[in-house]
Amino acid sequence: MAKLCLIIFVFSIVFSFLVPKEDRASAPDETSTTPAAQTPPATEHPDYLNGVSLGETVAKEFAETGGGRPYPKGIELMARARLNQAKPGNEKEWLRGFEVGFTRGWDSVRGARNTEAYTALTWETAKTGTRVYDNNEKHVATIVLPKPESKTIIARYNEDGSIQETNFKSQAEFWFVKKQQSDTPNLASLQAEEWPKQVTLRRAVSFDVKGGQGSAVAPSGAKVDVLRYSNERLRVRFVESETEIAVNETNFEEEVKANFARKQQQEQQEIERLAAAETAKLEAQKAERNALYARIEAHAGKEPDNTSARVLVRVQLEKRLHDPQSVKYDSWSEVQYAEYSDGKYAWCITVNYRAKNAFGAYVRNTNKGYIRNERLISLE
Repeated sequence: MAKLCLIIFVFSIVFSFLVPKEDRASAPDETSTTPAAQTPPATEHPDYLNGVSLGETVAKEFAETGGGRPYPKGIELMARARLNQAKPGNEKEWLRGFEVGFTRGWDSVRGARNTEAYTALTWETAKTGTRVYDNNEKHVATIVLPKPESKTIIARYNEDGSIQETNFKSQAEFWFVKKQQSDTPNLASLQAEEWPKQVTLRRAVSFDVKGGQGSAVAPSGAKVDVLRYSNERLRVRFVESETEIAVNETNFEEEVKANFARKQQQEQQEIERLAAAETAKLEAQKAERNALYARIEAHAGKEPDNTSARVLVRVQLEKRLHDPQSVKYDSWSEVQYAEYSDGKYAWCITVNYRAKNAFGAYVRNTNKGYIRNERLISLE
């Protein structure tokens, strides 16, 4: 045992001379209580932080003017308008920071938009009667009829009651749909025109008579005029006297809900009427189109697809060219119906091309091919 201890002692002395000092200094001390050095957290790019700062400033100024919340495209345009002045080294990081800062700055002044309550307008959410909202959570229109076949949507606009058909994709960038279409009004956001004109008292209320001539008592069940509503309080008038009372002392909330339900029902009936009218119009247009195509097909046969029509034209065209191998097709139209010179219908396709003439020079040309019953009858 003594010999083993001696061997270990000698080996440890020899090893201490063999290991370099810097290695011994850097070796971790397992008995030390000092924690190992941590890698510092990664910081955001300086241009990103500069963008955030400017975005916050711009948003606060914009929010205080009373305008509506800008859409993402509008924020991007604001940012790009300031690029030359900011001169960031990393444009992408700066723009990202500006957009983040703008949202942060706007929310600090006007409050955050309740994004969890809304979803995007899609063909799945675009149904007849669906209310759509703008970026400020304002109900701006109600969908009358979605038209996927033409990629458009018919809607009635709240501002002027007009019925308009617009491109669906462009509107989907600016309109949102509530995940749950509310059946109850939001009392906190009531507009003056939504207040009931009169409410019924739940208890007797004392009114100061105008001109300081004593007081009058309105009994429970009396009708009083609503003058103002704010913060769960009502300013009401009874005969010639006014006073302020709590909302729950009247049937104000019930009246608001009843008015809201009536308005919703009337709106739904109107939207359904409009949708029925638009559907009837579409059916009439479809019937007219079917009748037209029946006449066309009686003259020209079934409509050829674009590929078949192009093949027919190319075969005949290249027979005419001086140098068929040189032809370069620039563009083709879709197959359409047209009235031919004999006064009957034919299917028509237009081609723009270039080809070499007898002198070896490229010449541009345009031809129309007329097709009946899957045969090219003319190339003009």
